[in-house]
Amino acid sequence: MNEKKLNLPAIIIASVAGVIIAGLCIFGLITINDKNSEIDEKTRQIEAVSSELNEKTKELDEKIKSLESIESELKDSLEQNKLITAERDKLVAEEEARLQAELDTTASDEAEKAAISSMLILLANSEDLLAEMENVNFEGDDFQKFAADLNSLCKRHDELKKEFDGIKGLPANFTTAGIEVLELSSSYISEIRDLYDFLVDFQNCIILLGQYGDALGDSFSNENWKTKSVNMIDKVLEAADAARCPAYFESLWGRWKDAIAMIHSFTGRLSEGMYALDYLKMSSAYNLIMRVMASVDSLQKEMAEIIGEETSMIENQTEKKDLIISEIKEAAELEYGERAAYKFKNSYEGVTVFNYKNMTNLYPSLYNTYHHFVCIEAACISGTKDILVECEIPGLTQKFEQKYHITSHITPIYVKPAAAKEIKSLANAWDSSIKITIKDLSGNILDSKSFPIHILGANDFKWYDDEFGVCTKDNILCFIAPESDAITNLKRKAIDVLDEVTEGKMNFFAGYQGPVYSELVDTFLQASSLMIAMSDMGVRYNMDPFSIDGADQHIMFPQQVIDNKSGLCIETSLVIASALQSAGMHTYLVFPPGHAQVAVEIWEGSGQYLLIETTSLPCKWENYKEYLAWLMAGSYNNEISCPIAYLSSEEWKNYIESRDVYLVDCSDGKLLGLTPFAY
Repeated sequence: MNEKKLNLPAIIIASVAGVIIAGLCIFGLITINDKNSEIDEKTRQIEAVSSELNEKTKELDEKIKSLESIESELKDSLEQNKLITAERDKLVAEEEARLQAELDTTASDEAEKAAISSMLILLANSEDLLAEMENVNFEGDDFQKFAADLNSLCKRHDELKKEFDGIKGLPANFTTAGIEVLELSSSYISEIRDLYDFLVDFQNCIILLGQYGDALGDSFSNENWKTKSVNMIDKVLEAADAARCPAYFESLWGRWKDAIAMIHSFTGRLSEGMYALDYLKMSSAYNLIMRVMASVDSLQKEMAEIIGEETSMIENQTEKKDLIISEIKEAAELEYGERAAYKFKNSYEGVTVFNYKNMTNLYPSLYNTYHHFVCIEAACISGTKDILVECEIPGLTQKFEQKYHITSHITPIYVKPAAAKEIKSLANAWDSSIKITIKDLSGNILDSKSFPIHILGANDFKWYDDEFGVCTKDNILCFIAPESDAITNLKRKAIDVLDEVTEGKMNFFAGYQGPVYSELVDTFLQASSLMIAMSDMGVRYNMDPFSIDGADQHIMFPQQVIDNKSGLCIETSLVIASALQSAGMHTYLVFPPGHAQVAVEIWEGSGQYLLIETTSLPCKWENYKEYLAWLMAGSYNNEISCPIAYLSSEEWKNYIESRDVYLVDCSDGKLLGLTPFAY
């Protein structure tokens, strides 16, 4: 075994090192313990300090909380102060505004009161002008002064309206009410002035018309009659054209002027008849003058009625104006603010009124000659309005629709619906109604009326009826029917008769063409051929009573006479007159008392006539041969019995005057609107 050699130094070093380490450990432990004690002390000190700090911190936290609370309280107090300040400022501002508003209200109230007071004074001045106008009169013939006074009042009222426009501070409702009062006053003043101007001009027309009547009453032998009468009616027309007619009167005034123009035309015809010694032309022209003069009188009465209605309208408007003024005065006593908010009850702007004048009996035979079936007198109490008028007679007419612009003055609206395409049977009379509806342009119904009306049969006729115009014997022209098929057939038969009796020399219905023989003979042959042809067609004279006494009478049209093969004297006369008229021959219906005949001019413009007696039906050629022989020989003999006879001018004069004959010129049918009613 090998023994190891000890390394003493190493062992020593190791031992020393161990000792050192052990010592160091012990020292370290001692040191550590000392340090731990020191640390513990320090820890205790720290803990003590920490505890003290905690206490201080708590105290500080409490102080901070207290400060925060104080700060919060201060903030709340500041906010409260701000709110209080703002509220105070608001209250101050509101109080200042209230005080200013009170000042402004007081000023506005005073200004408004002053404006209303100014308006009331102005309206009172307007009332004074109206009262002054009512007291304006003319003395004697001083029309110019009267007109000057009226114009002065109108100008002064226009100045018041301008003053009204200059009033400041009026509430809108008071302005509207005041304007309405002034417009009503202005309407009153302008109406008085316009009516005065028109009546002055109309009176001049009446004076001239009276002078014409005086000239007409002069003896027809007066050489100056034609010049004088025509000159007088010329002056009437000139005066009528120059008349200052209010706009709402234009339609009626136009009809009056048309009537005067017809009188002028018939006066010329009358004078032509005088100089030609054409007593038929003279008599018929004179009858027409009297007819139209009666129409003129009727139109003048209608004017007077409308003027009366206008006067009533003015009184109505005056009452309404006074109501508005009273309400303005009452509203002026209200408090400030209430005045501007007040709604006036008395306001009549666009408020319409209507008055009706309607027919009660309608004769279809006279349909074309009626000017209107109903007259609507329309007006606005204040202002203007556009309206739509609808009207119809169920079973007889189409629906009438037309717009009209109405003002504060009475406007006559004449309504006559056109005949319906399909009409209820007119064989007998029946009852219907005139249905009228008036609307504004928005479709709102303003008024609606229904008036009963009695529709007569197509053959019913009344000789005298002054409802809606003057009816005379001339109205019989509505039964003349030259274009009917029956008349065409009658003329064809007459041509056959002519061809036979003239042995082929007259094989056509020539009228005033030719002549073949002579003017007198040709016309005699044509008239006699019609009589014979009608007899050959089986038509016979009906001897039932015929009278012209105003009672209704049943009259057949030519077609019906031929179809029924019978007719009264008036009916057979209508057949012959229609046939002659269709050939362009100048024909008259001749009315001795209770009778009817026909006259035909032997040639156009000749002034010589044949008298035709249609009661000779039935008749044959033998009834005419002998009389024709005299005519062919250049002479005539009225002692010979013949249904057709030539009368000289003097014989016509005696016949007309001795028997009070009424002459109707068949060519006047269209002129007078007396044409057959097509249905």
